[in-house]
Amino acid sequence: MQESYDEVINVLELMDLTREVSVFKGSERALSDEEATSMSEGAELIIRKALSDDPKPL
Repeated sequence: MQESYDEVINVLELMDLTREVSVFKGSERALSDEEATSMSEGAELIIRKALSDDPKPL
């Protein structure tokens, strides 16, 4: 996960978009199956957005 995160940051820096695009870390390990869960910054963001009163789709 860390390598992917670092690469996304690198690409955004090359494109001069670091101030325009937010990046959140995902799970540190692969999920064992489709019902497994793992909390992460990315998962927490999705939950906050899903529970918000914002009328825009996710």
